[in-house]
Amino acid sequence: MLIERACANDLPAVEALYAEAIDAMRNTPFDIWWEMGMHPTADGLARAQEAGNLFVARDGARMLGAFVLDAREGADYARIPWRVDAAPGAVAALHLLAVAPAARGQGVARALVTAAAEEARHRGAEALRLDVFSNNTPARALYQTLGFADICETDIHVGGGLVHASHLMELDLRGDVAHA
Repeated sequence: MLIERACANDLPAVEALYAEAIDAMRNTPFDIWWEMGMHPTADGLARAQEAGNLFVARDGARMLGAFVLDAREGADYARIPWRVDAAPGAVAALHLLAVAPAARGQGVARALVTAAAEEARHRGAEALRLDVFSNNTPARALYQTLGFADICETDIHVGGGLVHASHLMELDLRGDVAHA
């Protein structure tokens, strides 16, 4: 499996990956409530790709997963009692982590999160932060096995007027390399 920055030619496959992942989780106990065109959007993915913040996992031509890594924290993040007291420029945020349904259970999510932590360190971040819906227990468990602290559960504004109960999680990047 290769994890790398997405190129513009990857965008149609990345959009298809997100649409497939969203459809597979819809109406399950782990429904992430995403809606292609609202969250994520083609324009948002294109902007992330242009900024070098969209990453993909692939096996040959097969798209296995994707994520966005940037410094953009949600507005609700300002009220969270984070453990790492880092300046805003020293924080990375993980967004839109998704794995192709056919690739689930093969270590893709673990590899993506590990790659995100390595990239965040490379960018000089002291902390990697994320939010995950409270009902997404498999994702929360994965993050915790990789060293993320579950800071709190709170309602956050996820866009389009939607508010959802989420766990805010943080990985301290100041020490040793994240667990793999």
